[in-house]
Amino acid sequence: MRRRRHDERGAILPLTALIMVIVVGFTAFATDLGVQRVAARDMQAVADLAALDAARKLPTCTTSTLQAAADASLARQGRRVGTSSPLVVTPGHLSSTGAFVAGSGTTGCDAVRITAATTVDYAFAPVIGNDSGSATRTAIGTRSDAAVCFSVGTKTLTLSTSGSAIGPILDRVIKVNGLDVVGYTGLVSLKNVQVPLVDLAAALGVGTPQELAALDVSLQTFTLAAASVVRKQGDLVSATLLESIAARATGLRADVSNFLALDTTGNAALSATVNALDLVGASIVAANGANALRIDQLGLSLPLGLLNANARIVIVEPPQIACGKAGVTARTAQARVDLETTVGTSLLAYAEISMGVRVGEGTATLSSLQCTGPASVTIAGQTTAARVVGYGGTGSARLTAASLLNPRKDLPLHLKEVVAATNAGSHTFTYPAGAGLPTPANHTFSSNVNFAVEVDNNGLLGGLLSSVTNFLLTVLNPLLEGLLTPLLSSLGIKIGTMDVTMLSRPSCNAVRLAG
Repeated sequence: MRRRRHDERGAILPLTALIMVIVVGFTAFATDLGVQRVAARDMQAVADLAALDAARKLPTCTTSTLQAAADASLARQGRRVGTSSPLVVTPGHLSSTGAFVAGSGTTGCDAVRITAATTVDYAFAPVIGNDSGSATRTAIGTRSDAAVCFSVGTKTLTLSTSGSAIGPILDRVIKVNGLDVVGYTGLVSLKNVQVPLVDLAAALGVGTPQELAALDVSLQTFTLAAASVVRKQGDLVSATLLESIAARATGLRADVSNFLALDTTGNAALSATVNALDLVGASIVAANGANALRIDQLGLSLPLGLLNANARIVIVEPPQIACGKAGVTARTAQARVDLETTVGTSLLAYAEISMGVRVGEGTATLSSLQCTGPASVTIAGQTTAARVVGYGGTGSARLTAASLLNPRKDLPLHLKEVVAATNAGSHTFTYPAGAGLPTPANHTFSSNVNFAVEVDNNGLLGGLLSSVTNFLLTVLNPLLEGLLTPLLSSLGIKIGTMDVTMLSRPSCNAVRLAG
């Protein structure tokens, strides 16, 4: 008896139908879920922007005022997914842990919570009984700490080949004389161009003060970022100038933390602005690093008694621009003046000198910032210190003294008065109403310091050589002062003195998201 063959023809059809039902079902579910996810992202953006706009009305606790600001923000945002519900506005304050608490705090309301909600219709889910879905998101807006930018030793950025170290550095790094008609005059015009740090950070691809301070980029990249910010402001002339500088600034790195001291405890620093000249000039000085500048490069004249001297200046650390809230600190440039020379006082005596004088660092700290009434900023200053070191910064300074009646004697030099960083007090800058910087916008901190060198003889000098050495020092010290004063001034440095300059108005209306 023959067995009947199984006939499987047509079996694929029900299997395909079953698979299609499953696939279409999952596709429908994914489509509706995707719509709801888009709605959720949309509501988060709505809540974030509305919270920031409402926070600008703080510290009021009046719900109607905050609601009006939030509704106006919502109206500016255009179309949204689904059917939006009215925004829910809750005035409140932030606790010590940063959590939002509804209602007034001890100083009013310093935060506002916005709740945004929408409903979206499903295309396929009604088959299983779900006609629509909702998406709700919240955001908390608060005021940022007020911030301001200032600098110390800003004479560094005085563009004059005869009076400032910045000129030769610019010539070396970017060949500024090759900028033709732009030259120094064009660079000075950058003093009036403001660069918001938040925009600069975005142009460099970062979003927080911590990330900006940690950047180590090429000087060219940094300058191009500043140019892009200025170009977006519509200042095409200044943007083109910055791009010209960038084209010449090749082969150097700009470690942002070396010249820009940012408060990294929050986001307040990014709400400040700084002018383009100070920003780019400081970055160029920092990028130049510890490259020595000879005296002839600075266009300075040596005192008559030092005409054959080997003298140079080295920027150990560049000056800083500081931006941030109360507590942020900027430091002056640290520099070393190296000197090798022979000083002859007569046919009977002479001295060979090998020494370096290291100066810095003075500091300026933002101790308080007031936004109500006339805006004001208080800066506490400590003036610069100095010490004598060996030529090139290593070893000890030496004076080799001799006379016709005495053999050569190699003697260590040191400061007659060792200068420690001296607390020079504080100064308050008061801003005019509306716009503009204080008048004047700078202040000089000073302390009574005398700079002189003497020989550490330890009782080893004979009476005649001691008198010869003392006589040499009476000649040497005025010569040193005649050399050090113009050299250090070219970097905005004077021993015992520090200049602080305000670079912007306080940013008192900045806001941020707190959750």
